[in-house]
This record gives sequence, structure tokens and C-alpha cells, in this order.
Amino acid sequence: MPNFYPVLSMDLYIQTAAMLDEYRSLMNSVLLRNPRYDAVTQIIEKIRSHSYSKFSDLVRDLDLLITDEVPIIFHFDDLLPGLIEQIKEMHKKMLFDARKSGFDVLELYTEPHYTDELLDRINTLHPIDQIQLFNATGLYYFRKSLLIAIATAQESEFPLSKKEQLITHFEKLLAFMCNLLEVTQSIDNSQVQTAHQILLYRLLTNSNTLRLRKLPALTDDNLLIHSIVQLKQIPPSLLRLCEFLGSDLSLLFWNNKVTSRARWTNTFSIQSVLGYALQHAPDSIEELLHTMSRLDLEEQILLVHCAVMGSYIERVYNFDLKTLSTQTPLHDINIDHAVVRFMALQPFLSPLVWTRVLLHQAEKNNSNLFQLIVNDCKFFSDIMNLIKDLPPEYKEPFLVRKISHHTGYTLLEKVIIYKYDPDLVKMVLDAQADLPTQVKARIFSHVPKMSPRNVLIEAGAADSIHMARIRAEIDSLPPEIITKILDQVDVTEINMLMRAVSWDIKSLEWYLAYVDQMPREKQVSVLLHSNVGWVQSISQKDIPEHWGDTALLLALNEIKPKQLTALFNFIFKVIYLDAEHTILDTDTLLKLLKRTNFSGLNALTESLSHQQSPNPAFPWVLKLLQLIPVSMQGELRSILLQNTQTEMNALMLAVENNHLEAIVPLLSLAKNTQPSSLVPWLVQENNQGEHIFMIAIQHSPNTLEILLKELLSLPETEQFALFARLFASTNKSGYNVMHLAAIHCQEAIPLLLPIISLLPPTTQADILCKKIIISNKEYNPLLLAIKKCQNPDRVKAIYNAISDLDKLIPDLLKEVKKPAQEKPYMQYFFQTCPITNKSRSESTPTVFLTGAALSGPST
Repeated sequence: MPNFYPVLSMDLYIQTAAMLDEYRSLMNSVLLRNPRYDAVTQIIEKIRSHSYSKFSDLVRDLDLLITDEVPIIFHFDDLLPGLIEQIKEMHKKMLFDARKSGFDVLELYTEPHYTDELLDRINTLHPIDQIQLFNATGLYYFRKSLLIAIATAQESEFPLSKKEQLITHFEKLLAFMCNLLEVTQSIDNSQVQTAHQILLYRLLTNSNTLRLRKLPALTDDNLLIHSIVQLKQIPPSLLRLCEFLGSDLSLLFWNNKVTSRARWTNTFSIQSVLGYALQHAPDSIEELLHTMSRLDLEEQILLVHCAVMGSYIERVYNFDLKTLSTQTPLHDINIDHAVVRFMALQPFLSPLVWTRVLLHQAEKNNSNLFQLIVNDCKFFSDIMNLIKDLPPEYKEPFLVRKISHHTGYTLLEKVIIYKYDPDLVKMVLDAQADLPTQVKARIFSHVPKMSPRNVLIEAGAADSIHMARIRAEIDSLPPEIITKILDQVDVTEINMLMRAVSWDIKSLEWYLAYVDQMPREKQVSVLLHSNVGWVQSISQKDIPEHWGDTALLLALNEIKPKQLTALFNFIFKVIYLDAEHTILDTDTLLKLLKRTNFSGLNALTESLSHQQSPNPAFPWVLKLLQLIPVSMQGELRSILLQNTQTEMNALMLAVENNHLEAIVPLLSLAKNTQPSSLVPWLVQENNQGEHIFMIAIQHSPNTLEILLKELLSLPETEQFALFARLFASTNKSGYNVMHLAAIHCQEAIPLLLPIISLLPPTTQADILCKKIIISNKEYNPLLLAIKKCQNPDRVKAIYNAISDLDKLIPDLLKEVKKPAQEKPYMQYFFQTCPITNKSRSESTPTVFLTGAALSGPST
């Protein structure tokens, strides 16, 4: 089968030569030869000798025939103008017939000159005829336009080595179409303009319209996408062609694919042409974005955002041709890929566009790209490097807007609260350094809804290394803003001083310097402020007004020595009414000391409730207690006798936490109150039923001797009653002091036994012989002590005490001998201190120890 284009060309030239030859024969038969005879002959010879390389050259020569002047005698019968018009019409008809049957695309890119010859012949037509030629609705081109046919040519149809040749033909066709449309665009005729628009739409979308049911053109019909995907580039002439769309240009930058079909709805995946370009033609991105810059700003932002994030889903209801739809971003966004795509586009975008892309939210309350990047952290520094160098007006939205609708955090709050890398926090602080003062004021005074605390509080809570930088930023703000920040009392009714006691020492001193400038009444208010009101509101219970946390109680809980020193230095200024510190404000002092937190701890008990040694808090509190005047010893006694929620008093806490340095000062304070607080302290039992001696035996044996001395310093009549009460009582586990000593501290037994010996015999027997149950087994506390004790001297002391009790408890000495002899180091002791068994009267009650007691646990 002959090639399409050579046949088309041959027929055109042959028929043209034949028509001219017939005309020439008519001229040769007349009496006078027409001057055009030689010119026509020359044209015929050139046709037959294939001298015309372009058909336009032939048309030019024909037009010259009728433009040259001839004698008037030849005018009346001159048939040449009509003949030339017949030739042109024949040419036009041949092209239209060829158009309807379909131009052979394969030949166009396999034979380089075919494209040039075809376009040259088409160019001889009137522009209107050219438009009609390309708008002809033959079956082949109704399905696929010439340009799309070339752009989508499959590799199976042409050698891969011919790809560049294909692109060259494609560009030639594009340039031709652009020139044609430029000409027809200027023709002031409605029909021409309609044909012009139809041609443009067909070339770019293979359709008379850019929308199908008000959706962008399908992927298979979008010439721009085909060029990107198939040719891996976007020729400049194609972008020039696209620009003829004017206000409709944006429709070419979107495409859709049907992802699912249903009875009532079709779901489309809406994608941006930029996304295809990123994947298939990255070298053409800059030119594509330049063309896209003609679009409305919001349209540009949407296109870039879609390209970066992936695609949108749009649902179209089939029963209504209108687009009753919702656009939603895909939820399976790959942040890594999105950031890579964004970074590829960013260099070619204006700051106005790419910043808006980062902040664009496809849906209400949906995360934007910037939020996702901040949450992911991996690319946070890359994005911040872009943002920090922007002009302030472009940076402001990133630094002021909420990163999350749920938490309401700004960027600075986010990176501080979630303890991002300090370098990232520094980047954020650097970025906002050149913002206007009023914008900085918004940032530092902002209080998010999720956490009712400003940036300063959050930085202090996170122990940020950037507190100094934040302090400097706040110092640069107007005084009224500084006051707003530093006087903040959040919804939990915690003021700034309560926060500041946990900060680094420099920050606390900085805040105290601010408070130091206040009037004294305001300073007292700051110092005594508590959160009792907030707790009342959430618990809906009546809570005593002296309850709640204060800065002092929180500082005592934090136990930071330097911070305690700074705070107490401030307190010792505030509690005096005069600058010389001679007039004590006892009301403020007592309120400070009597305030109780929700764990039941006042300043004294809070200072003793931890195990840090040495104790940095108690000496400060002791100084405050010692300031209470003698006339107000009743207030001091109430403070000393105040118990915690576990029914522990100050002395019990000091003993339990082994604060030896606090024991003597506490006992001194207790004895000096009227009446004395010592006895109430000694007999007080906690919620486990344990008094001070039980606690001392278990936690701080070193304090036992001090406590016993204090007990022995009491009047004798009071001593015996207290000894009997304290030594005979048991805790909730059923253990008395001897039990606890046998289990936890055998060293205490020699201290206890002399005192126990002063008690009545029946009380002694009750204390010493009351069985102790361990793991469901019964033990005598003294025998258990012997088995657990590793010190010969202490075993001997216990044994001697048992010998003295032999008269009270018959056969006890004999029963003790066996477990005592089991200790290897006791052999010498038994040799030097022989045991003599005395006869017992049958009427004397005998205490027999069970086998369990004899086989009790040993160390």
C-alpha cells in the first residue's frame, strides 16, 4: 500500500499540471498569443520536473500569474483567475477528504519531510478554512485529535531511536497551531471565534468543551498530560497553545480518573498536572509553573497543594448533572513523599504561593502540610530554614497560627511543650526575632485552649535551655504586655510565682525582680495565692479556705536549694511591714505556715516529707516557726500538731525520712508550746496504727535513743503510763514494738528491755511473750530476735534479759537454750554462763513455746 502523503502530494501536482496544460492549449490556439503562455508553460515544466519542494511555492507562482498586467485585449476571455481558484478548491477538497479519512500519524514521524509538506499545504488555505479543516468531525479525529494522536503514539508504533524526531514533529504542529490561532483570534467574527474556541478545545482535550459534567477533562483527553507522560517534556509551544485558553486555563491543569462507579454516584480522583510533571517531566517544571502563574492565586495554591499532597476525591451524584460534591484529601498521605515534592517545587514558586501551600487546609479542621511536617519532625529543620529567612509578613502566619485545632498550640509552644531538639527551638526563636513587637506580644501572651499556660510557663515546665532567650524576648515587649504575661493566673488558679519556683535559678530571680517592683500588698497577694478556688469548682465540695497549693508549698516539694534560698529571701522581705525588718506581719506569717495542700501537708510537714539528705528545706521553715511570738504559741502548737492525710505529724515524718538534724529542734519547739506538744506527738498513731517508736524502729533506729531520753525526761508518773501504752499497743498488723524490733532492728532490743523491765510483770509478759505470726507461723519475738541477730553481744543482752524474766515466765529460759546454742559464737557464752533449771510448782502457770517457735526463721 502506497504511503499516504506521497500519494496525496502526487495527485495534487498531477491534477494541477493537467488543468494548467488545458488552459495553455486554449491560449495557443488563438491568433494572438497571451503573454501568460510562457509563464504557465514554465510552471507546468517545473511541476513535471518536481522542482517545487513546497506547495506554497506553486501557489505563489499561480498568484503571480494573475497579478501581472496583460494587454486589455486578453481581459475579456481570461480564464486564469477562475482556473487558479479551481486549483485551490481542488487542493482544499483533497485536504478535507484526507482529514476525514485520517492523516497517517505513523508516516508523519517516520518521514521528516511529511510534516513540513502537510503543514505547508494547509497553510495555503484561508485561516478560516484551516480551522474548519481541523474541526472536521471525521470518525478518526472525533476520537483523537492530531496532536493527541502524536503525543500518545505507542513505542510499538515507532522505533525508540525516533523519539526525538517524533517530538520535533509534535513541536512543529504545535507551532503551526499557535500561529493559526493567533491569526483567527484577531478576526472579528462570531462564527470564526466559535470555530477558534472549538479548535482550541479539541486540540487540547479532544472535546468541544473542557468539562464533562462540570469536571476537568479526563486524563486520556488531556494533551498537556500526554505530553508530560509520553514525551517526558512540555514543549514551549504547547504552553503557548495552552495560554490561548485564557480564563479557562486552570481546567487544563486538573484532570480526573473515575475510581469507582455506583448506581447513584461516580467517584473521581482529581489530580494536578503538576503532580504528573514532578514524576515524568521534572525538567519542565519551571516553564509549567511560569504558565501557571497566569492563574488566579487561589487556583495556583490549590494546584501546587494537590501536586504535593497527592490527589483529591470528588463524588458526583449521577441523578444531578450539577457537581454536588465534596473535595477531601486522601488520608493516607505519605509525608516523606509530600515534602520531597514540595522541596522540588519550592525554588520555582513565589514566597506568597509556597507559604500559602504549606498552610493550606483542604477541609475545615484538617491538618495542613506544615502541621504534618511539624508533627513528623523529620523535615522540620528543612522547612524552618526556608521560613526563617522570609520577610516578617510571610513568617507571621507560621509563628502565630495554631499548629493544631485540638490543642491550640502555636509553633513555639509546640516545640517547647513536646521538648523538640533544642536546635529546632532555637530556629523558631531566631525566625521570630525580626517580627514586629505587636506580633511577638501575641506569641508570648498567647494561652492555648489545651494547656492554659503561656510560652514562658511551658518553657519553665519543660526545663528549656532557652529560658534566657525567652526572658530577653519578654523584656523587649511593652510594659503592659510584660505585666499581662507575668501576672497570668491560669484556669487552674496557679499564678506565675507558683510556676517560677520550679524554674532554673536565673529565671526565678528574674521573676522575683519583677515582683520586687510591686507594692507590698501585691507582693503579699502573690505569695499567699493558692489554687483552692479551682479545686472547689471541679470537686463541687466545700474545701477549707486554708487549703490549696502556694508557691512556698510547691517550692518545698521541689526541693531545689538555690531556688529555696531565693524564695525565702523574698519571704523574709515580705513578712515584715517595714524596710528595717522590725515590724513582723504575723497575719501573713501564720497564713503562710498554716496553708495546707491537698495532701494534707503544711510548710513544716512538707519540708520533712522527703528523704533528701541533708534537708535544705527544714532550716528555712524552722526560722519562720521561730519568728512566731510567744503570745501566739497556741498558733504554733496548732501548726506542730497538724497531721497529714495519713495521720503523720511532723516528728513522725522527720523520723520516717531519717532527718536526724530536725529531731532536736522539733522536740525543742514542741516542749516550749503551752501546753506541750511532746506527749501528743509521742502517742499519735498514723493510719497504720503505728506510733513514733514503731516508726523509729523500722526507719530510723538512730533516733530511738533520742526519743527514749525525751520520754524518760517526763515526770515518772507520766512515764510509766506512756511506756505501758506505747509498748503494749500494736499496729494494724498486730505487731508491738518488740515484734518490730525482732523483725527489723534487733539492735533496738537492748534499748527497749531495760525500760520494759520497769513495767509491771504482767505487762512485761504481755509485751515479750505475745506471739508474732509470720507466714502463718507463730514466733516468740525474743526467740525470733536471737535467731536473726548476728551480733554476739546483742544476743547475750537478749539472753540476760530472758534470764531475768525466768521468774515471770517459767521454763522460758530452758526453751531459749536450744536456739541460742545453735549460734556457733554462743558456745563460749554458755560455758561461762551456765543455765540452771529451777523446779517449778505445778500451780505456777507455764508458757510452752510451740514447735513453730523453736523452728522459726533464722538468718
